[in-house]
Amino acid sequence: MKRYKRLTEKSVNELNSVLEQHGLLLHHTGAMYGVGCNAFDSVAIGKINVMKQRSDGKGYILLIPDASWLKDYSVQTSKDIKRLLNQYWPGELTAILEVKDPRLDAVVLDGRVGFRVPSSPVLRELITKLGYPLVSTSVNIASTPPLERLSDIKKQFGSALHCAFVPADIDEDVTIPSTIISIKEDEIQCLREGAISFDEIERSYSKPLIQFICTGNTCRSPMAEYYARKCIEEKGLPLRVASAGFVSGERMISEHSFTLLYKDGIDARRHRSRVVDKNISNESAYILTMTQEHKRKYLELDPNVAGKIFTLLEFTGEMGDIDDPFGLDISFYRETYSIIKERVDAALAKIREEVE
Repeated sequence: MKRYKRLTEKSVNELNSVLEQHGLLLHHTGAMYGVGCNAFDSVAIGKINVMKQRSDGKGYILLIPDASWLKDYSVQTSKDIKRLLNQYWPGELTAILEVKDPRLDAVVLDGRVGFRVPSSPVLRELITKLGYPLVSTSVNIASTPPLERLSDIKKQFGSALHCAFVPADIDEDVTIPSTIISIKEDEIQCLREGAISFDEIERSYSKPLIQFICTGNTCRSPMAEYYARKCIEEKGLPLRVASAGFVSGERMISEHSFTLLYKDGIDARRHRSRVVDKNISNESAYILTMTQEHKRKYLELDPNVAGKIFTLLEFTGEMGDIDDPFGLDISFYRETYSIIKERVDAALAKIREEVE
């Protein structure tokens, strides 16, 4: 089993050559090892069945590089399902969806197939370059625990695996199975709870979360959060809001921000600042930052949020940043708050069209 650690033109061509000859590929999804093959290759799928001692390949998960590939296999999804998938992909969520494409007959179970966009960016890049989805299943004998270390995989299955794409920086101490949900007629059902709690998924499906981000989470993002919450409550919108920043410590909202909100009948005295982390990435359907620099910093922390993070102005069709009034006179806060209210109103109107 030849291992490739980097994606180059040569490595992609060689991996594709092996897969075209019904080969099996060891890969890492970003959360655990998997064994796979070309999803259109029934011969290779048969080899996986033999390796895992399974009777057939029905129900195997397919990896795609992004949700747009679903259209290639005639998968129809509602706007609510599209939003949910956009929230959790790339990531550890597998969605069982209705498929009518005959090319996937070898993996279809009851007319449906499980799809996932893996969290590993290099694996997504490989799939894009190959041009076809990959079957992905745990490396184990059926009904036994999955193997978590490359050394154990080589020892037990080295002769069955034909090639491996496993980058050098894989963290073998973290093995997290995906959460599997079934989606049928816009109803979601949990088939296996893994990295993402199903309670969170249900909550996001019924009431998606808007997350506002600024520097310290004491001035701009709390104004946006608390003003948006008032609007949501008044209009009865199926939405939730929160906010966070990049400065550690649980701090109260700034005095001027509190005063301006209070004049609007909004009491933010319970606010305590929250620090940005990857939990926010999963729980948020929309991440709206005050500046391009905030967006850039967040993407450094978690590049996988690229499809759902925008500056507040960008999201509402404007250019520029909302500047920080921290330490300035209340007149600057008033101007900032006015901009935030106007842009939050526009953002809620846009999101409302997506959720109602």
